Amino acid sequence: MTSVHRPGSWSSSVAVPDEVMMLDKGMGVQFVEHFFRPRAIMVVAPGREDALTQAVLFNLREGGFRGKIWAVAPDSQAGDVLEGVQWVNLLEAVTPLAELVIFCLPVDDVPDQLELLAARGVSAAIILTGGARWSESRLDDPASTRSRLHDIVRRKGVRVMGPECMGVVSTRHYLNASCASVPVARGRLAYLGQSGMVGHALMDWAAARGIGFSNLVALGDSVDVTLADVLDHFNQTGGYRALVLHIEQITNAMHFMTTLREAARHHVVVAIKSGRCASTDLSGRPLAPGLSRRDQVFDAALSRAGVLRVAHSDGLMDALDTLTRLPALAGERVVLVSNGLGLALLAMDELARQGGVLAELSSACRQALSDEGLDVSVSGHNPVDVGSLATPERFERAVRLVADDPGVDVVLTIHVPTRMAPSREVAERLLALRPDMRSAWMSCWMGLQDAREARQLCQRAGVAHYRSPEKAIDGLMLMARYRQVQHLLRQTPPAVQLPGTPARRDQARHLIQQAFDRRRSALTHEECGQVLEGYGMAITPAHYDYLNAETISLPPFSPPWRLRLIHPANCQPFNDDVIDAGGNTSIATPSALADEGARQRAWCQDRNLIPFSACIQPRRDDVPAMSISCGITRDATFGPVVFFGRAGHHLDETADRQVALPPLNNALAAALIEQSSVWSILAHQSEAPDNLQDQLSRLLVTLSHMATDLPHLAVLDINPLEVTTAGELRADSYRLSIGPPTPFAIMPYPEEWQRNVTLGKGQQARLRPVREEDAALVTEFHTRLSRESIRFRYFRDKPQLSQVDLSRLTQLDYDRQMAFLLVNDADTDMLGVARVWNDPDNVRTEFAIIVRDDMHGQGAGRLLMEQLIRYSRHVGTLEMYGKIAPENRAMRALVISVGFTTSLDMDEGVINARLMLNEPSTAWQRQRLGK
Repeated sequence: MTSVHRPGSWSSSVAVPDEVMMLDKGMGVQFVEHFFRPRAIMVVAPGREDALTQAVLFNLREGGFRGKIWAVAPDSQAGDVLEGVQWVNLLEAVTPLAELVIFCLPVDDVPDQLELLAARGVSAAIILTGGARWSESRLDDPASTRSRLHDIVRRKGVRVMGPECMGVVSTRHYLNASCASVPVARGRLAYLGQSGMVGHALMDWAAARGIGFSNLVALGDSVDVTLADVLDHFNQTGGYRALVLHIEQITNAMHFMTTLREAARHHVVVAIKSGRCASTDLSGRPLAPGLSRRDQVFDAALSRAGVLRVAHSDGLMDALDTLTRLPALAGERVVLVSNGLGLALLAMDELARQGGVLAELSSACRQALSDEGLDVSVSGHNPVDVGSLATPERFERAVRLVADDPGVDVVLTIHVPTRMAPSREVAERLLALRPDMRSAWMSCWMGLQDAREARQLCQRAGVAHYRSPEKAIDGLMLMARYRQVQHLLRQTPPAVQLPGTPARRDQARHLIQQAFDRRRSALTHEECGQVLEGYGMAITPAHYDYLNAETISLPPFSPPWRLRLIHPANCQPFNDDVIDAGGNTSIATPSALADEGARQRAWCQDRNLIPFSACIQPRRDDVPAMSISCGITRDATFGPVVFFGRAGHHLDETADRQVALPPLNNALAAALIEQSSVWSILAHQSEAPDNLQDQLSRLLVTLSHMATDLPHLAVLDINPLEVTTAGELRADSYRLSIGPPTPFAIMPYPEEWQRNVTLGKGQQARLRPVREEDAALVTEFHTRLSRESIRFRYFRDKPQLSQVDLSRLTQLDYDRQMAFLLVNDADTDMLGVARVWNDPDNVRTEFAIIVRDDMHGQGAGRLLMEQLIRYSRHVGTLEMYGKIAPENRAMRALVISVGFTTSLDMDEGVINARLMLNEPSTAWQRQRLGK
């Protein structure tokens, strides 16, 4: 038996047999390449003169498709060839069979034709049509068109985009298999969405601005191919700089997040989503308990993926313009240079409103501006006003000075044309200066007539330009937001020691599991407190009386007290329909306790509530404290979510409640805290705000761990959590509900793949998956490798690891990648590491192993290799492969000893090693493996 973390079970310690575990990835990128690189295309039409068919054929020809084009229509004559298109009247007449079929038929006529073509071996189909009848088609009706298409996909393995698909454009492969109304130029922008009309609008906008596309896909209401499938293909093939993503709904959140995070690590990704309110949400899924905004979790998911989300369609175009024209910002400190103070003040107002950062000029820069008379308003300070009479030369000189200031990250120039300084002349000078600027440059050219030439010059030069100061600040803050989400995607935080003890955490797991097995919906207040204490959280002391007598027993601590009767209704998180009987009244004497108990019992009796215990807690009015709320809730799409915010009135709580997807670390937790308005109050009142934020961050990391460690924990509501000015945290009231396990959007740390091992000389060591906080260990390990070991691993010299390298090596999406560290038993010294990178289909995985030089000969390499093989077999990977330097004799001997076959690649000068792990079960898998 092996203990393994697997999607679908989400138990922290699940014993499963050692058979293969096939991950449910759908069909992934199977045959998706045939949508983008078909050798032949078949268009199935209702008639030769059908307008949609003619538009598709025109686009195929105009796009320069180099393969065979067939068109099938019942009113065609066999053998007709018109403008390079071979017309036939029967599907059977198409030989050899095309790889891609485009259906222009009414959607209800498609299933019969698709069944026939799939039986003949067609691998990809686009369905352009749809309509009202399609929208009403239900998957649970076996006779419906939707159900029939879905069944063909499942049985035959054919990939389908649509119905209601706009088509596919891949300018790199001279393919325009779409019904687009404008020519599509070749470029470095990609569009992937679920709305064809958004795609049409984007194409028209891009054509007017001279922007081209590498790929353009609008899936429509696709029965098969998903956004994540196409994004996997984009990640594999590249060829684009920026991606526009339009989202209406998603199904498999983990697949979506994995592919999106991979794309955002290497490309600019801008997303827009419809369905932000209940009336436009197509998923029909409920709100996460405790949240008021349907779209809040989606915001958190995109930020976690390093994606910039825009709220409006016009903002999408502006975002693309800015992100593709500005380099990545080193910081957010901006200096304003204008030929009029009023213009700069407009920009400053907007910068302050959006929370931007005005740069503080250095003393040397201020002195130079003053000496040369380049700042005529508030001399030597930001903003820099060169004056309405400034010449182009003086404007250029001012920009040169501030752009060289080390305290400046961005220079925003704001110019109004004058007789002394026409916009074109100023633009020409600044463009000539641009290569020498240390800071990023953004420009604002106000006006329409004279300023138009300046904007055109900037457009051709790839410089961000705007028509108003406010729009320029919008662009700047958009870049700042993008920088922030990219920072969250790439940071490598320090390690965090989980509070509590393993024994107490096991008790908490058992308590929740037992309640679930008994079909209970929630824990009691007392049981919830035991779970929190098991994970090291401080809770307010409590005395429980089980109401076996008329009077409530006295607690072991001194008054003042507060009393709350516990009944099923107030054990449910966010149960706002039930008003509690009390709990805030200060009780000073035993007789007052008895009176309050009688009052609350009567209150419960009037509402048919049966209390099962009384909870008495000390009331501390003498210790100033502020209340916050935090906990865990579940989203129907993204699974468990950690929340943080203000406590108090229900409307205040939901308005300030911020969310993040687990797993969290200190940096992500701190970012979550800073998003809430309550943090500014806490920081102001705290005696040590940095220490307080660290404590709160560790608390949120603990909640994140609980979300992954307790699969039956549905919702945890800690409200209030008392925070004193001295920084003490204590949970006062808490509620925990129970439910079946739910998948995560980001796979948690797979603790089950940890084990203790013994090396050749008897040294005790530990094998475990890599963690984000291992960056320091990996860095130190690399410094202790010989040049030969580094060359054997990377096939080149690599004396140091960059921050990007560390992020790539320690921040893994565990459903696609795995890295096992071999560390000493104290987990302070790294001895070796082994990695595998799975392809999106989980067909093949590439391995790499490196062992510290002083550990050679102790069996470390074999332990790491056997761990990789065991893991890859278990997750259902079919083949493991790797490249080995011919002179790396030790690795060559190792792979042969564990069953690899090896061959010499004369072209690359390497040894290729291959090991079959599991047998292929589909034609696609056999094709991928060359069988």
